[in-house]
Amino acid sequence: MKKAARKFAAGTEGGLDDIISKKSAVPAFRYDNPNPKTPNCIKLEGFEAQVAADGSVTLIDAKTKLAIFHRGAQGSVLKTLERLRWALAQNPGYKVVYEFPTESSAEAAEEFIRANRFDGIVSVRLRSD
Repeated sequence: MKKAARKFAAGTEGGLDDIISKKSAVPAFRYDNPNPKTPNCIKLEGFEAQVAADGSVTLIDAKTKLAIFHRGAQGSVLKTLERLRWALAQNPGYKVVYEFPTESSAEAAEEFIRANRFDGIVSVRLRSD
């Protein structure tokens, strides 16, 4: 992870650090992955402290931008979103939001997510600091 991305991720609400190991302790979804070649968990950076009115918990994935600059990278993002769909289906009561530092990166991600019909899986927002 690049220095700017690490710094941005470190500022995520609900992010935790282990004082002894100096590593991040992150929320994650465990799920039965239909593809045995990929992991059976998805790690995120933080969570909203406030439980939503519907009782759901929102987990936050901090991103400086979505890697959608060419077809190969887009394929990787689509696979991650599909894994996220599986994980959320098996873990009811959770929502995921991708959080971005700039309006342009958030808009590009939101357009890509909507165009590929994952807008019911993950929402996008601009981080307000």
